[in-house]
Amino acid sequence: MTDLFEALKQPAIDSGIPATEYPDMTYEQIVSQIKAYRHQHQERLREQAVMDHTQASLMAFALNDPSKMPDLYKAYPFLRGLGTDESKAPNRPAQTNSAWQNDQALLMQQAMLVKATLQRKKQQLQGR
Repeated sequence: MTDLFEALKQPAIDSGIPATEYPDMTYEQIVSQIKAYRHQHQERLREQAVMDHTQASLMAFALNDPSKMPDLYKAYPFLRGLGTDESKAPNRPAQTNSAWQNDQALLMQQAMLVKATLQRKKQQLQGR
């Protein structure tokens, strides 16, 4: 039994059990503490995955169609239950459709200029 107890010492310490308390704990207490730590770690990973996915989704909105980007509380509905004050939430500047369309037109114009330059260079290389 002492070999098993020694084998569990490092995983127990890694899971947050203080080394000074480990010798006074029973086997069941150690195992349940390790299981609880692993469960908490899995929950943190799950939360991080959800947040990463939501952020990627919001980035797609921001790049492709900013006018349809959801507000903070639609993107993160759990914030409502955390006691946050919606009036204090950071507001993103509202961009009108015409401003967004102007930006898109400018980007398209620049893309066409780059394409024309590349075609010109290609023709010059073929002419040699």
